[in-house]
Amino acid sequence: MAKFSFSLAFFLLHNLHVVFSQVDDFISSGKKQLASKKYIEAISDFGEAIRFNPKATEAYYGRAMAYFGTQNYQRALQDIQQAIGLDKSQTRFFAERAKIYFALRNYEKAVQDYSQAIFAEPQNAHYYHQRAIVRLALQDYEGVNQDAEKALNLDKTQTAPFAEQGIALFMLNFKQEAQSCFDKFLDTPKAEKYALLAERIFEFTPKNTALLQKAEQWIVRAVQMEDSYKHNFLYASILNLQGKQLAALDVCQKAISLAKKENVGYEEAEKLLEKISEVDDIPPVITIVSPAVMRGGIIVSREGEMSIIGKATDESGVKEVFINGNPARLFSNGDFNGIALVKPDTKTLTIEATDNKGNTEKVNFQVIKDVEKTTESKRFKNVGKSYALIFATNTYEYWNNLTNPIPDAEAVAKDLKEIYSYEIDLVQDATQNQIILKLKEYLQKKFQPNDQLLIFFAGHGQYDETFGEGYVVAKDSRLDDEAKSSYISYSTLRTYINNIQAKHILLVMDVCFGGTFDPSLASKNIRGLPPKPNDDDIEAFIQRKMQARTRRYITSGGKEYVSDGTPGMHSPFVRKFLEALRSYGGKDKIITLAEIMIHLETISPQPHYGEFGSNEPGSDFLLIAK
Repeated sequence: MAKFSFSLAFFLLHNLHVVFSQVDDFISSGKKQLASKKYIEAISDFGEAIRFNPKATEAYYGRAMAYFGTQNYQRALQDIQQAIGLDKSQTRFFAERAKIYFALRNYEKAVQDYSQAIFAEPQNAHYYHQRAIVRLALQDYEGVNQDAEKALNLDKTQTAPFAEQGIALFMLNFKQEAQSCFDKFLDTPKAEKYALLAERIFEFTPKNTALLQKAEQWIVRAVQMEDSYKHNFLYASILNLQGKQLAALDVCQKAISLAKKENVGYEEAEKLLEKISEVDDIPPVITIVSPAVMRGGIIVSREGEMSIIGKATDESGVKEVFINGNPARLFSNGDFNGIALVKPDTKTLTIEATDNKGNTEKVNFQVIKDVEKTTESKRFKNVGKSYALIFATNTYEYWNNLTNPIPDAEAVAKDLKEIYSYEIDLVQDATQNQIILKLKEYLQKKFQPNDQLLIFFAGHGQYDETFGEGYVVAKDSRLDDEAKSSYISYSTLRTYINNIQAKHILLVMDVCFGGTFDPSLASKNIRGLPPKPNDDDIEAFIQRKMQARTRRYITSGGKEYVSDGTPGMHSPFVRKFLEALRSYGGKDKIITLAEIMIHLETISPQPHYGEFGSNEPGSDFLLIAK
């Protein structure tokens, strides 16, 4: 009996050894098939291992990855759940389940599993990076930035997390910092890197126009470097999302042709092709940049011809724009401008835009007349009309948005109008083209001999050390524009403004590096104030000041950054500028440039003051209160 028991035990142990040996062989074979992307064969091998040993955790783990490769995510989830149930100590099992949850778009559970993996292995940079990707899908941009930064600090040799960090920073409105991340990610130009960035944006931030434009640029680079089905399909998808259906159609057809050559499936491309062919019945969107639109209407300060500047946007492109039935000048980017005639009985202004598919949008703006009527004669006979052209930009496509420029501009406009009887022209969030169109309008404008023009800029400014030139940053100025073709250089601005026919012009710039408007960056401080005339001599004082041609400027700083100020408050420069305006010029109600500078001189950085163009000796710019 003892001999029989021993023989049975030996037999069982031998068979058990054979079984475990077979399990190991199947697992080893499955891993090889998995590495070769032979997922069906891998599933079979891992399945055999599980048949021999239902508790083979490695087999469940391997089969989960194989099912993942076939995109059978539910079966993959079942197997990885089984593996975790058998052995909860394996961090990689949680990471694999997180990957499966991500594919199933269950982002919250994916974050939980990556967090579990990070808790077990806090120095694993890969897990932080993967969690950053999931958080990008959840639009948790602060979390993305933190995880990407942690991954980069843990492994300083990698650049992959810069992709997600750049997108997150862009969405958080740190656009310059975002561009720096993109540049670091693309340190070695490769097709797959450009494609990955484009894909991340397409998948997770499809509603951000500026990022989509970047995605298009990057996928074009990827296609140029590697003309494949995958890259062309993504390119077509991005074009379609931006409303560029005609271009998307061509690229999608090309993608299908490449798929046939590469012998890969193209069902998704066929679905996209069908979608592109659907009828577009959405009309253009119309916005007005100038004149200002407030309280549901257009503010009109005078009757007669009025310049209209705006933008019409549509997925299929804009074919034509009409202003009160007259064709407007239309640019390729949708900017338009034209003239409207404002008569005493004019109550509405109609803008009509038609897209390339024949859809038309018509918008009626109420005309709000803000014409100052007074029977009071002018205080001084030598004073002409006073005009203010004010540019302010809060919202940028590529640069960080600002908080205060538009409120600052509105406050300055209000005081100039109410205290000094200025005619106001306020231009908000304008593109480079729209700013130039407005300046051109003033270049063509007729002024009387003693008219005065105050031009005000509030927003971003930039200085390029290579060119030795400062620039106004427009709404659409690009961060990656090395040629500065989307900016307005200060030298161009000097030329345009100097050539405006108004005899007396003051330029006020609350922008960074504004002092570089003067090429020499020379601060021309005023040494003392001119003697104040007696009341009887004020008329002669004004007449003397009005004789000299004025081309003066004041900037909020020199060759440095200046503060936007606390949100909801004015910038430091505008706060003091408003203080000067609200002083009413003292007893005689006249403010000179010297008096303005007295209010501004305590600001840090110190504002700059100077002359440009055809300025004449003895010139001044007077603000005369009512």
